[in-house]
Amino acid sequence: MKKYWGILSAILVAVTLTGCGNHNQSKSSDTKKVTTHKVAKTSHKKKAKKTTKKTTASATSTAFSNRQFIASAGEFYSGVFFKGNQFIWKYTAPTTTNSDGSSSNDDKFFILQGTYKYLASSKILTLNINNQSKTYTGKALQLDKYQYQSVSAPAIASTLQFKVSDESGTTVLQPMSKSLGNEIAEANKNGKDDPNLTYDNVISKYSVQKVDSSMQQVKKGISSAAEFQDFIVHNMDNPNPDLELTSVANDGKDYDIYDSGDTTSDTPQKTIKAKYTLHVNNPVGGSEKYFLGDDDNIYWSPEQQTHNWLEEGMSTQYHQLYNL
Repeated sequence: MKKYWGILSAILVAVTLTGCGNHNQSKSSDTKKVTTHKVAKTSHKKKAKKTTKKTTASATSTAFSNRQFIASAGEFYSGVFFKGNQFIWKYTAPTTTNSDGSSSNDDKFFILQGTYKYLASSKILTLNINNQSKTYTGKALQLDKYQYQSVSAPAIASTLQFKVSDESGTTVLQPMSKSLGNEIAEANKNGKDDPNLTYDNVISKYSVQKVDSSMQQVKKGISSAAEFQDFIVHNMDNPNPDLELTSVANDGKDYDIYDSGDTTSDTPQKTIKAKYTLHVNNPVGGSEKYFLGDDDNIYWSPEQQTHNWLEEGMSTQYHQLYNL
């Protein structure tokens, strides 16, 4: 019996020791698991995005509709004309300026067409050029009749800008490119002063397509007796419709030229050869003759007068018209 209880006690001690060993191993294993699987804390706060509200000034495209800005008046005017979001710029200006500040006799002429935008905040007017003519050079009288002396390819940028300002109640456009001349002032508001100076009228006569298709190079001087006759009659002051005209080619006939108004001197100022002569018989007045000299001046005298004089006004017109 004592032997039995001794064996039972040994078994209980062994079981107890085994249980303690397993408990310690389990505790160690649990601790290791916590350490190994430790999860880092993450923040769930959302970052607020900074949003900046952009404000852009709007550019209007009809602010100048039905407005006209004239750079130079006269028979061959220059200016910018607007309608809706469209514009046409009829540009003409002297090709050079003389040392005394006076303009040359030659003009440069071209047409620009397109759309525009106006930014009121900066007072900048931008012309977007969609179509432009060639650049023509000649006398204003010639250019207005679609005649030119020389021509070159278009040389204007695709966009042009103006600074818009107010001067004593008048809106003024100042070109931001110095090559395009001086400021252009608003005129002919709503077309009331001159109905011809409006977008519709200007584009009907001077559109890019019409100008380029109509322009012809002018000849150097008169080349026939009939052409000389037409020129003289056109430049007469109120010619009588009943004038009897006879024009002839002179084949180098000589004429003595005297100082203006000299009817008594026997010594001519010079002698010239005539290219063409026009005899004019006025039924209600005297007869006179005009002739074109080989020096490209025009002279005249009464038919009965042996003295001949320079016709200054017609000579000037002739030089301007034929680039002489």
